[in-house]
Amino acid sequence: PRPLFFFGAPRRSLKSGFQIGLFVALGYIGQAIGLETTTAEKAAFICSLQVVFVVAFSSLIGKKSVEKKGVIAALLGIFGVGLLELMGAAAPSIGDIWCLMMPASFGLSYVLVEKYAKDFKGTEELSFSSAQCGGFAVGSFLWLLGEQWQQGKLRSMLLPLLTWSPDIRPALEGLGLAGAPTSFYLGCAYTGVITTAIAIVAQTYAFKKVPSTDASVIIVSEPLWAALSAALILGEQLGVKDLLGGSLIASACLVNSMQNADVERVLKRFPFTAKGDDREGGGAGEEAQQIDTDRLG
Repeated sequence: PRPLFFFGAPRRSLKSGFQIGLFVALGYIGQAIGLETTTAEKAAFICSLQVVFVVAFSSLIGKKSVEKKGVIAALLGIFGVGLLELMGAAAPSIGDIWCLMMPASFGLSYVLVEKYAKDFKGTEELSFSSAQCGGFAVGSFLWLLGEQWQQGKLRSMLLPLLTWSPDIRPALEGLGLAGAPTSFYLGCAYTGVITTAIAIVAQTYAFKKVPSTDASVIIVSEPLWAALSAALILGEQLGVKDLLGGSLIASACLVNSMQNADVERVLKRFPFTAKGDDREGGGAGEEAQQIDTDRLG
């Protein structure tokens, strides 16, 4: 029978998926802690650094050579996100360091998903994705327990769950959710199902065919789509820095989609690379001329 979610799935897919889910949870925890002392704009920029970590982890774990086009695309994407998010940003804070857990954990998870997903067969991708969701849930719940214990509210949260009490109001009060509007729970459901569970499944299937380095550059374009959506839906005005930042992000995606030979050809048009090529060509020409002279002699 084909594996369904956790049932009947190979141990390798469950173990690796659970491990990756813990890394993703670690990234979100760092983001949550960081946002207490830093701004959302800076957190978004720091998250874009995942392209750098993906390149680094791909080289270390995947034993891949670092391509020039990947480095150029990563730099263009980072500068573009910086223009979109960092103009007038606040001074550095400890929250910035916490937020670094996000791109590091996400970047590592992308490389690991790509590594494992290539060997999956049948419905093993679904089991692998389910294990990721499980690891993410366990990691997040452990962090919640730690937070509640630190605030002295752990007993009030766990008691209704341990006694199977139908009255969960004490638990909600312990979590600060008593009286929360319906929109709050709808938002939780949307982020939990759409942007987490379904996104993890889609990512697993995509990474079977798309390298993690390419996917990370595509993900960096998220602020561009946010800015365009804000302009179309909310009527916000796009300034010069928004247009320039968006152009850099679009250029990053374009460079990343080019063939290595095409990138090399474009780079040769720049003075600093052309001079190097001329020097190499000149040296080769002088060497060939010397050989011909020796033969004539």
